[in-house]
Amino acid sequence: MAKIRIIHAITDTNIGGAGVLLLSCLRHADKEKFDISVVLPRGAALCERVRALGFRVFEINGGADKSFDLSAIGEYRRIFRAENPHIVHTHASFSARIAARQCRVPRVFQTHHCAVTNGGLKSKFPFRSILASMENRLTDRFVATADVARKILLDRGVKSEKIATIINGSEPLRFVSEAEKAAVRQQYGLSTDNFVVGIVARLEDVKNHRCFLEGAAEAARA
Repeated sequence: MAKIRIIHAITDTNIGGAGVLLLSCLRHADKEKFDISVVLPRGAALCERVRALGFRVFEINGGADKSFDLSAIGEYRRIFRAENPHIVHTHASFSARIAARQCRVPRVFQTHHCAVTNGGLKSKFPFRSILASMENRLTDRFVATADVARKILLDRGVKSEKIATIINGSEPLRFVSEAEKAAVRQQYGLSTDNFVVGIVARLEDVKNHRCFLEGAAEAARA
């Protein structure tokens, strides 16, 4: 039986939550059933990790860290026409969805990873209505990685019947031995009595490291 051809398009040059989720999906994909490739900005940190999993990578010059980049549409279009995918699955790439529709790709998916609320001109009339119409016309199905992401899509005007919520998953935690814990504590000059907290997130305002640090300081005082 012929494989289902899927092309993922992601605009991140760094590795954030969307990239980690994509890597997890690729790691567990059925290669007997799916022929998967990924389009990434040239030199993106994900490129080598995707290749290491045995998947093809197409690097493009446009679209780096931008959902909409006019210069990227032509690059996406050339790839889609050459590869003739059954599905284009985008991760914050509006340009890729435009190109996919231009190439008459049968199914266009969009995963919404972000929990940032809508604001600015995008939330006001008539821009909200225009954007909602474009979102619904360009995309067959939306995947929300959490209930709050689904709500944001609904607030944006996406049709509810187009949205499926698939909770963001992660790989099982690796068992960490007591010896490893002790070595890390020794590295940072910590005793076994010290209570340690931490945050793992990219350094951007939306992750609110300030709130974490203020909370950690309050906990330390208490």
